[in-house]
Amino acid sequence: MECNSEFKSAVKNNRTFLEKLLDDEVKVYTKTNLVKAEEFSELLKNTRNKYINGHITNDEVIEELIKIAKLLREAHLEGENLGLTEEELAFYNAIALPENIHDFYDDETLIKITQELTDSLRKNRKIDWQKKESARAKMRVTVKRLLKKYDYPPKEIDGALDKVIAQCELWVDEMLEYVYDNFTYFDEFLKENLPHIHLVKPEGLYLGWVDFRECGLNKDELEKTMLEKAGLWLDEGYIFGTGGEGFERFNLA
Repeated sequence: MECNSEFKSAVKNNRTFLEKLLDDEVKVYTKTNLVKAEEFSELLKNTRNKYINGHITNDEVIEELIKIAKLLREAHLEGENLGLTEEELAFYNAIALPENIHDFYDDETLIKITQELTDSLRKNRKIDWQKKESARAKMRVTVKRLLKKYDYPPKEIDGALDKVIAQCELWVDEMLEYVYDNFTYFDEFLKENLPHIHLVKPEGLYLGWVDFRECGLNKDELEKTMLEKAGLWLDEGYIFGTGGEGFERFNLA
C-alpha cells in the first residue's frame, strides 16, 4: 500500500474509506499470520478509540491510519528481507515474538527453526487434523519435538510455545479449508460434466482418487489417455495393487 502525498490527499476527507482498506488488509492476516493479525487489529482498535473519545482530530486520525498503512507495507516486505515465504514468515513471527528472544537466538537460528517447522508441517499435511483431535495432538508433539532440538522456548520466556502452536493450528485450518474447496469444486465439476467419472472422498488431507472404471479403459489405455490427451502425469492406481486399476490419484492442494 503506497502512502504518497497523492494517496494522502485522496483519503484526507474519507477516513471511513481508509479504515476499510486497512480492515481488509488485516482480515487477510487473520487467515494466515496470527501475530500480525493481533498486532494490527490492536493498532486499529486503539486509533479508533482515541478518535471516538475525542483525543485526536479527524486530520490526526488520518495521519495515524496512514502510519499503520506504512507498517503494513513494511510487514509484507519483512519476509523478502529475511529470505522467507509469506507462509514461513507467519511461523517466524510467532517464534520470534517474545521481546527478548534475540538474547537467546540469532536471526540465522530463528530462520532455521522456522524453515524446519514449515517443512515438517507440509510433510504431515496428509493427516486430516480437522476431524481427528488425536491427529492434532500428534501435530503438537511433532512441533514440540522439533523445537526442543533447539531448546525452544527458553525457560525464561513464558507462553512462547502457545503462540507457535496456535499459528500451526491456524495453518492447518486454512489448509483444510483450501483443500475442501478444491475437492468440492472438482467433485461438482465431474458430476455436472463427466457423470461417469467419480471422485472418491479423500481419507487423508490433499490426495484424492478418481474412479475411471466406467470409461471402459484398461490400465494401459487409461494411462495413455491421461498423458497424451489430458496432458496429466498422475499416480496410476495399478501401481498400488490390482484393486487400484481404473483409478488415478490427484493432488487437491
